[in-house]
Amino acid sequence: MGYANQRSLIAVGVIFPSLASLAVGSRLYARRLLRVRLTPDDYMIFAAMLLVIGLGIATTTGAANDSLGTSSPPSYTDGTFELTPQIARADQIQWAKGLLEKPALALIKLSILIFYKGIFSGRCFNLTSTVLAGIVVVWGIAFFFTTLFRCRTGFSAIWGTLDEQRANHCFNSTEASAYSIIFALSDFATDVSILCLPIPIIWRLDLSKSRKYALACIFFLGATAIGAGAVRLGLYIYYSHQEVASEKFGEISAIIFWSIFEQSLATMAACIPTFGPLLQRWDKASELFRDIETEITLSTASWPGTLSRGRSRTRYDENSINSDKPIWRNGVWTYFSRRSSSASQHETRHPTPEIMVQRDVSVETYV
Repeated sequence: MGYANQRSLIAVGVIFPSLASLAVGSRLYARRLLRVRLTPDDYMIFAAMLLVIGLGIATTTGAANDSLGTSSPPSYTDGTFELTPQIARADQIQWAKGLLEKPALALIKLSILIFYKGIFSGRCFNLTSTVLAGIVVVWGIAFFFTTLFRCRTGFSAIWGTLDEQRANHCFNSTEASAYSIIFALSDFATDVSILCLPIPIIWRLDLSKSRKYALACIFFLGATAIGAGAVRLGLYIYYSHQEVASEKFGEISAIIFWSIFEQSLATMAACIPTFGPLLQRWDKASELFRDIETEITLSTASWPGTLSRGRSRTRYDENSINSDKPIWRNGVWTYFSRRSSSASQHETRHPTPEIMVQRDVSVETYV
């Protein structure tokens, strides 16, 4: 069975969902340290984590019961296609994998887009991210319900005999291969679009080249997840040209292996940019996260749709700062709270002695 054997599937099904859970837990703990409310992107990544855990449980159960990571049974290699409990379980796991991965991937993508919108601004960026979010929502819903009703309402036919599948108008092998390739290709395309979205803005920030590269690397940690998605796409294309019967168990095992890998890495990559408050003990790493977050917040507070060349003057007030997002200022995390129109200043809330900041602040930026 190569790399997608029983032992490797159990290991991947346990280790990677656990790492994803650790990343999400660290993200929520970082929010607690900052004393900020959880936002929709936090709830979405938490829901995605639960789906990834569910996929891990299904995978380890299937491998432990000889339904994954083993050779195809004789009835599939000799052409008799006799239905056995082992084959039925494999089909059930494959269907469950499809129902879990579609919403999980959609939630991860939406969480990243919402996180982007919380720290970046600009007319063009907001429009592009909103359009991408709409595409992801439609994409996730369409593929989820297509997977759910692949045999219309005859759900038991999915893991039934070939005659039952034909009677319920299930996808045949050609249709199933085409569907899988379209799904994997669209997943890959949306991942690349989302991860590349903030790069033009990052390159316009008033940061040193080393910090720009560091920030780009933080966002491009999701490239490993894209790589796993690309491998899965290649497997779908490869198996579409093979004899489906003899490769059935090998195909299911390999696809599930890379699906867990992709979803777990994507979950971790979506959480890493929020780890700044957890790095207080490591001065250099902590300073990097703080400085980058401050520069992004200040530089994008009230950008227009695009930045013009030359010197520009950025001015922001209480409407241009997200009160839920703290800014690192003078050695403390600074919160700007909206006050009444008669108030003339922002108030900084922090356990240390109170700091008062003028309401209207002019910031010189050079682009």
